[in-house]
Amino acid sequence: MLSALPIPKYFSLYNNQKQFGMFAHAIYYTNLTQDFGKASDCIGCKQCEKHCPQHIDIVERLKEVSSVFDMN
Repeated sequence: MLSALPIPKYFSLYNNQKQFGMFAHAIYYTNLTQDFGKASDCIGCKQCEKHCPQHIDIVERLKEVSSVFDMN
């Protein structure tokens, strides 16, 4: 069974990919998805947003992560 999405790790990989454009970030993302699922697996319940101290629109940001890393 998959665990909860590692949102901070996915955001970190996304930010690094955007900043440095290194292909290695896609490999790290793929490895994480083996245990945690893809960013696109987010069901949009927004429970994570209620707990975010930075008030980030996490659901929308996960869609961006998915657009960069999810090949399927």
